[in-house]
Formats: sequence, C-alpha cells, structure tokens
Amino acid sequence: MKSSKLIIILFLIVIGISIPLIMTFSSQETDIVEISSQNKIEGEQTVFTFQKDEGITKLSGDGALTFDKTDYLMGKQSLKLTTDGQYGYEQILKTNISPPLDFREKYLKAWIKISNPVYVDKIWIKVSHNDLVDYKTYWIHQWASTPSAKYFQRDTWSPITISLTQSKNIGNVDLSKINAIEIVVKDNGRGPVTVWLNSLTLVENNSEGILTFTFDDAPVTQYTNAVPILAKYNFSATTYINTDYIGNREGKLELYQLKEMENVYGWDVSSHSLSHLDLTRKGADLKIKNEIVESKQFLIDNGFSKGVEHFAYPFGSFDYDYTMELVKKHYKSARGIRGNIETLPPADDYRLRVLYVFNYTNPDTVLNRVDKAIENGDWLILVNHGIVDSNANHPHSKYLKSKFEKIVEGVYTSGIKVMTVSEVYDQIIEKKDMP
Repeated sequence: MKSSKLIIILFLIVIGISIPLIMTFSSQETDIVEISSQNKIEGEQTVFTFQKDEGITKLSGDGALTFDKTDYLMGKQSLKLTTDGQYGYEQILKTNISPPLDFREKYLKAWIKISNPVYVDKIWIKVSHNDLVDYKTYWIHQWASTPSAKYFQRDTWSPITISLTQSKNIGNVDLSKINAIEIVVKDNGRGPVTVWLNSLTLVENNSEGILTFTFDDAPVTQYTNAVPILAKYNFSATTYINTDYIGNREGKLELYQLKEMENVYGWDVSSHSLSHLDLTRKGADLKIKNEIVESKQFLIDNGFSKGVEHFAYPFGSFDYDYTMELVKKHYKSARGIRGNIETLPPADDYRLRVLYVFNYTNPDTVLNRVDKAIENGDWLILVNHGIVDSNANHPHSKYLKSKFEKIVEGVYTSGIKVMTVSEVYDQIIEKKDMP
C-alpha cells in the first residue's frame, strides 16, 4: 500500500514538473513559427535551412563555423559564422546541388541575424553553374550601401530579400542550372562579427517594375512645384507629413493644400510622426507612442483616408522591440531611408527600402535604377523632400526643380508603372496575400 502511495506521489511530482516544461516548449515553438511565418511569401522555394545534413562545408576563413542548436527559427539549428575581428572572413560552400536550381526571374530571401551590424564589411552570396568559375554575386551588405546596416537591428532575426538588381555577374553564368552556392562574411576590422543564417529561399520576381515617389517633412514646395510636375504626366505620390507642422510653421504645407493633393491629385497623405522626433530615444516611451498614434489620429480627424495606414520613420530610425511593434499595431507599412531597392512583395513591410535622392543625386543615376526596376520587377521607392527653384543648398531636404523634372520626364518615357504606397499595398501586396 505504501509503495502504491509512493508511486502516485512520484507520478504527481513528475506531472507537476513536466506540465510547465511542455507549456514552455510549446510557447517557444509557437513564437518560432510565428516569427518565421509572419513574413512568409507565397511560392517560396527552399534552397537551404542550414541544417547539418545539407552538406554545407567551411571553405576557408579566419574565424569559426558552428551549428547553433539554441538560437534558430526553423529546423533544429542555425548556421553560425564568426570572424576574427581583424578584417577576417568566413566562407562556406555547397556544391553538387542536385537537381540544379533555376535562379532566373527570381530574387533571394534569407533569414539572418547579425551580432553587431556596424562591424560588417561585406556579406555576399555567390551562385554558379560550374563550381564558381563563372558566378553571380548577390550583395546582402556592402560597406554602407545596399542594404545598409540600418536595415538590421543588433542580435535580431531579420528577413531580407535580394533583387537581381543587387547582383553582379563575373563571367557567363547560366542561372537556369545553379549547382554551387558560396556565402562569405567579412568584418571591417573594428571587431568580430557573428552572423546566423537559418533560411535561404527563392521567390519569383514581380511581373513588372513599380515606381513610387515619396516626400517627407511637408515643405510647401511639394505643393507648389512637385504636384504640377507630376500632374503633367498624371502621376501621384505619397507625402509623409509631420502633423504638428501643418499650418503651424512657415514654409510648410497647409491643410487645404494637403486636401487638394489627396482629393484632386490622388496623393497619399501619410504619417511621419507629430514632430520628427527620433523614435529610438531612451526614456521617452510615452512621447514616442504619442508621436506614432496621434499623428495618425490627426489624419483621421481631418478626413485623410488614402494613405492613413502608412508611416515613415523620422531619420529612418527605429528599434525592433518598441517602436516597430507600436507601428505594427497602427499601420500597414513603415518606410526607412536606406536600401536602394525594394522587392515585391517586401521581405518586411515595416522596413521598406528606398533610393534616397540627395541634392547632388544625378537624374541619370535615378533613371538607371528605373531601368533596373523594370528589368527585374523591383519596387523602386524614391525619397525627396522639398523641390526648389534654386539654391538646393541642403543635401537632404532640397532638390532642384529642373533635376526633378528630368527624372519625372524620364520615368514617363520609361513606361514604368507609377503608384502610391497605398496603391501598391491595395492592388499588389494584399492581393498576393489573399488565399
């Protein structure tokens, strides 16, 4: 009898311990599935999930390659590459891929985490049909360019898509028969970098390139100069406004002008916060929340409906845990100020990448990028501020009207479809998400 009681007591103890363990594991598994599936794109073709049985080998390098069984999103582990911090690199290779992969008219998507993005010099993926004699290089990160370190948050898993526009051929590559893939991580000498990889997939390009004109900070020259130039070709744009500026600052847009821009010319009027506060400021959570939420309420209260679901981060700055989570609750998308090119659909709706137009940006540079967007089915988002008749003496906020006219005329001549941010979401992205 005593032994029976002892067995029952032991059973209850085991059950008492096991239940919370099971609950914890289930919760973790749910979080993993949610994180990796929330950015799932229909029709993704898996290349690697970076598991041990996929035949990935260390080719060379100055650091270390390991499989991390404690930090991953899918499968049972991730691949972890660590450089030595002295301009070192890690290089991995997979050959004899069978059957060969067809990379034509597709872009790459990867799930990646970086320990310290500002220490990264280069991250690239090379693909080849003949053991890297001829190859195409896809750049995930190259110095401060496409896409920049600002896209990544430190120690945070991020999905990223890489268009053919972000690639370069060496030799004559047959993209229809890719059987070798190399990935390289290199630090910039400021310290070691650890990069985790947990997925590499192929996604079909959009059937056509799309261009979106966007404007920030609400200078009145958007109404006086940009509107008539775009209207000449029946183009609309998206203006991200700081709502506290409207009607309250000299040289900024008035409410009646914004209403005309939306109702007559088809523009999106979207949020760029209340007052252009840096939304990563420590100890300012309540103020940041007001900047994000109340700016949208201003749009609603004043009857703006077309672009009300879209946001642009002031300074392009955000943090993953607070700012982005707040924005996700109130908006469909958020735009940054880096990256050069976006894919359709984007890897992350809350880190939209752009081509930033500085006062020194040559119109031909923009139009070359337009041609690439047409060729590769990209979403090219341009960022301007004020369009001025003369004295474009600020690198970020002023662009010459004559240059802008050349860009708009070239865009019209190219035949690329021009859409606002809300139109891209309503007519393309959300339709792709529908079952």
